[in-house]
Amino acid sequence: MEPTKDSKNTTKTTTKTTMTEPSTSVETVDKDATVVTGQSGDQPVTVVMNPPKKHKFGIIVGIVVFLLVLIGGVALAAWYFCVHNSPDVIAYDAMRQFMSAEHISTSGTVRIASSEPDEDGNITVADITLTSSSMRLPNSSVINLNLSERDRNNEIVDDHEISLGLSFTILSDGVIYFRTDNLSETIDEVLSAKETDLDDIDDMSWLTYDVIELLDNQTWQISLDDVLDALDLDSSISEPVTDFYDCILSATGENADLAKLYDSHRFVQITKTDQASSTSDATRYQVALDYEQMANFVNTLPETTGSEKAIACYNNLADEFDFSHVAVKDFPTVKAKDFEKTFPSDYQLYLEISDFNHQLNRIEAHGTAKDVKFDVDLKFDYSAIEVTAPSDYLPVTDLFEEVFELIGEYFYGFDDAGFNQGTGVIFI
Repeated sequence: MEPTKDSKNTTKTTTKTTMTEPSTSVETVDKDATVVTGQSGDQPVTVVMNPPKKHKFGIIVGIVVFLLVLIGGVALAAWYFCVHNSPDVIAYDAMRQFMSAEHISTSGTVRIASSEPDEDGNITVADITLTSSSMRLPNSSVINLNLSERDRNNEIVDDHEISLGLSFTILSDGVIYFRTDNLSETIDEVLSAKETDLDDIDDMSWLTYDVIELLDNQTWQISLDDVLDALDLDSSISEPVTDFYDCILSATGENADLAKLYDSHRFVQITKTDQASSTSDATRYQVALDYEQMANFVNTLPETTGSEKAIACYNNLADEFDFSHVAVKDFPTVKAKDFEKTFPSDYQLYLEISDFNHQLNRIEAHGTAKDVKFDVDLKFDYSAIEVTAPSDYLPVTDLFEEVFELIGEYFYGFDDAGFNQGTGVIFI
């Protein structure tokens, strides 16, 4: 009989231990990691230093910044070429800056010539060169006129040429310095060219010639205060005159609202040309004038701050001397057809305007009016120029005294006649 197991079966568990050789594990090292080997006691030591993991956040930020710069650049380029450099904006910016700029100096030439030669094939040419330091006070300007007769080769005919010079400086306080050059020499050349008999010249003409000789080639200073002191006028006359002059001087600087006025009446329309400009950073535009808007602009000028102040200056003077007042409504009204008659039908007007800041750098005009042709070339600079009084001058009261001495000599036969600076009258 087989023996049976106890109800409390016992399960025997056998643990088998297997001895194995120590295994060698090889760690994968990143190519950018730094491996350093050394020894600690008798045991070799290997240290692996992995670089920090790169985060995608920086890359995303860089992409976003790049896209923003790209979009901004495209938007700026679109604004520059489509808005900033549109003809309407360029014309407005140029005129606005020209009318409101604090400093503008001008230099250039004007040529006026016969449109058709005479029977000998010659033409009369007037060449004018001018420079002006500013359109406000203080201002210093020089104008030179050369009048000549020229043949078909533009050569001067039989020395038929005269030159005149005029310069003047006006300081902020209203003192004026002026000078003429070669005026008496010009008269001599004219008389010689006409073969004038000097015996046929009357006393008044000789007096005028002598006055011109006194005036010419000398700088004269005109100070209203000095002139009034020399005339020794009553204060009831001199004070209102002085106040009026000072008032007008202050009104000359009131042109800030001209740009606003032009904004309402933009009469300059431009078209880009392919013609080369005088500088690489400017473009040459041809101009078409809107005569209707130009008329509106001119008719509104009496309403500007400077004009209203000048009108007030005159009315204050009128109150002192019982003159009639003037008002804005008293100014004549111009119409578009008036400008159509003024500007020749074949006129060509060009503006040279800088590309970025839209400053008006140059004006050129060409055309024919009646029997003459004209060519104008004016350049503008917006840098400030220091204006000072001439160092060598004589007060105009000295000229008065010499003129009255001549009058006494010509008409009264006295050499010692002169100008009494205390009474402002001729004494004999």
